[in-house]
Amino acid sequence: MTQTALGGQNLSERLTQLATGLGRQVNDHNAIKTQLETIAEEQQSNTHQTTPYTLIDSAADSSYVGTDTLIHRSMGEMINTTQTDMMISSGDSHHQISSESLNIIADDQMSFTNAKDNITLSAHTGKLEATAKQDVNISSSTKEVEVVVANKITLTAGGASITLDGANIMISAKQFMEKAGKHSKAGGGWD
Repeated sequence: MTQTALGGQNLSERLTQLATGLGRQVNDHNAIKTQLETIAEEQQSNTHQTTPYTLIDSAADSSYVGTDTLIHRSMGEMINTTQTDMMISSGDSHHQISSESLNIIADDQMSFTNAKDNITLSAHTGKLEATAKQDVNISSSTKEVEVVVANKITLTAGGASITLDGANIMISAKQFMEKAGKHSKAGGGWD
């Protein structure tokens, strides 16, 4: 499937080019329609299409409308591009699935917002990593920030670290400074 929205030529000229490029001869609008229907019927029997059979072109707006299911399918690559904004919306749920990798890249800002419920990031079998060349900020404006793991948490910065390992806390630093308005220590033993 080939879709362009370049304008410049009218639709009948584009369709004539498409049909001519496929080795078809067309002379008028009825011939164009007949040829495209014939091409579509021929392509229905092929599982891997080597030539495009649908061209949607408009200097203004293009719309895809389906009352039940609308499917875009390609045995190779599928590329959607726009020179300004692109919006994908769904009245129910939206899924993007890849059997190998999924990359979302932005030159400027990227945000994930859920208006009503939680946002969940999960890694089923591998690691979940948050990395940045500058700062990584995790904050909550109204409630707590909770980090829960089964075994160990290590916070490291500039050579110093705090490790929570089971019921033990280990602090490793060149210099340790404790500041508080009030100290309260209870239980346990002394080293």
